Amino acid sequence: MDTPGTVYTPDPMDIDESMDSASSTASSDPMDLAPPTETTQSRSVSEIGLQPSLRPSGPDADLTSHLRAQRYKELYPEGTPRWTKEAIQEAQARVERCKPGEVVYITALDGANVDFEVMTERIVRNKQGVSIVGLKHFLEFFPAPTDYITPNPGTRHPSLIYSNLALGHKFRRLDEEDTDDEDEDPTDKQIAAAHESFNSIFHTWTDSAIYKNMLATLRNLPTIKRPVTKIIAFGCNSLCSPKLDKFAQERSAYQHAFLLMLRRVLQEMAWTPTEIEILLQDPAYTKLDKKVLGDCEMTVLDSPKAFLLVDDESFVFSCSPDVPVRQIVMDLATPVGMIWDAVVAESMSLDTKDPWDITIHRKINQNYNTYNLPKDKRFSMLKIYLRCSDGELSDTECERREEKMRNTMDFVQRNKFLVSWEKDNVQDVFSVYRRMRGSHGSDGSGRI
Repeated sequence: MDTPGTVYTPDPMDIDESMDSASSTASSDPMDLAPPTETTQSRSVSEIGLQPSLRPSGPDADLTSHLRAQRYKELYPEGTPRWTKEAIQEAQARVERCKPGEVVYITALDGANVDFEVMTERIVRNKQGVSIVGLKHFLEFFPAPTDYITPNPGTRHPSLIYSNLALGHKFRRLDEEDTDDEDEDPTDKQIAAAHESFNSIFHTWTDSAIYKNMLATLRNLPTIKRPVTKIIAFGCNSLCSPKLDKFAQERSAYQHAFLLMLRRVLQEMAWTPTEIEILLQDPAYTKLDKKVLGDCEMTVLDSPKAFLLVDDESFVFSCSPDVPVRQIVMDLATPVGMIWDAVVAESMSLDTKDPWDITIHRKINQNYNTYNLPKDKRFSMLKIYLRCSDGELSDTECERREEKMRNTMDFVQRNKFLVSWEKDNVQDVFSVYRRMRGSHGSDGSGRI
């Protein structure tokens, strides 16, 4: 999900608080490698102020990094769900109960309890003498490590390597006026202007060739023989935040307009006796967003409520989110369909917050057919995944997809591709992606 535009973004190299190093044990297994000595200066912005204990508490507090990796492997062998609604609900309840200055623990995937200090209302001074203050805390989602994808030790605190849930904070500079209008009720004038802006972009889009191509693509999909009761969209960003540039606002408007088109098509093609809901989750939404989207019959939910509502009658939409949507959704349910970033083995080399995962890929190979969505810069590299009817996929077809996925993984690992998904390098990612597909690409699907 997109980071709220009102968050003050301090330089992660600036925070003037150091942490002691964690113990390490040498190993050739990437899941056993202990992270190097690390300080808060090298953590990502979202992790500044997490202050996790260097030695997690609980019954296994004396475990070394090597033993923690071994414990994680034992608890979560390949294919084992690492996300459950119960764990998310429990962590959210702890976050909601904690108060400024308290310490709250959240259980990591290896069973250890990782402690977090609540830094809401706390002031921290950076090395340049600029003070920042914690505005609020929230539950944060990190990708769970796999045998192929492990957290970058340069941006993930040693105690968080096996944490998929953590306590995050929103900050602002202390010397800046709090201009966060997220909690302010919008005026009638603001609502009217926001509606006019969204309607203008919506009509521009519906008159465009890309709209007509996308509509035709959706209508040409096979009939869905399962009920679809809701569309759940993650990370579509704010429509109205003045902190977003023109392209970001337009991109958000196009994605929300696409959801309205998707509902229209699904209502036509799915066995659904009732009106399909559109549910949205992104911390970037403001009260003005919620009003405008509500008037368009789209409901904004606070995190993590949308994740908890994902089920086998859902259709999920997500485009380059800042959380591991695909990991979470594929562990929690088997939705009727998904439109999200292409699940291709080539992308195992991409450094994203919604990373490729062999468990996700294998579940899609065994349960879904893949279809192309017309390409557009406002939608990134999306593909459509529709759940197969019972018995539609033969064992032979599943084995063929598995072999293609493995071959591509071998190719990527052999050539040691590694690229970043950071904003400045997106074109490089697309270039590498195209080159890899041209050489040995496969999305593991029988229909592309």
